[in-house]
Amino acid sequence: MKFGAHVSIRGAIHLAVDRAVAIGCECLQIFVGSPRQWREIIYSERDLDLFVEKRKKARLDPLVAHTAYLINLAAADMDLYRRSTGALMYALRIMDRLGGLAAITHLGSRGERPWPDALARIEAALTVALDATERAMILVEYSAGAGGQVGGTFEELADVLKAMRFRAWASVLTHATCLPPAGISAPPRASPRWCAPSNTRSA
Repeated sequence: MKFGAHVSIRGAIHLAVDRAVAIGCECLQIFVGSPRQWREIIYSERDLDLFVEKRKKARLDPLVAHTAYLINLAAADMDLYRRSTGALMYALRIMDRLGGLAAITHLGSRGERPWPDALARIEAALTVALDATERAMILVEYSAGAGGQVGGTFEELADVLKAMRFRAWASVLTHATCLPPAGISAPPRASPRWCAPSNTRSA
């Protein structure tokens, strides 16, 4: 098992590697932009190359990016739906460029809409995003909470994976801090495909 953290990209994206090294990380998670804005940052090739070089030297692996919290892949509103799909694709493109493992995303909220309708929209969005990536995976994060949030049960997550026909580039992410609020006890030897570093929610 490797230990890491969510580290800030403040100042320059490659400085995240320096911060990870400074606190003894073996892997790292970043945001590729503000988690509360739709704006896509256009990074210079130099900054991206520095990130790749520094990470390789520090042997930090894996690298993942958490997507914006605004994403709602189950949205009925088409503008929000398009923005959400585009934001996921943006994070995947950055992970492709940096040699990262995956983009981590919440699925969003279906509101009062039936689950089958929301599932169809989620499947379409994930398919479009995966078709646009060269190598990066999508890790769907377990979401605890109310308000029609999608991905709050293992049954819903299983439905998503089945809808995606268990494509190799789509997997599910859980971490222990999400489970107790939903009334779920994590098995003592639970072994998710990859366990995300703790999220400090700072960009």
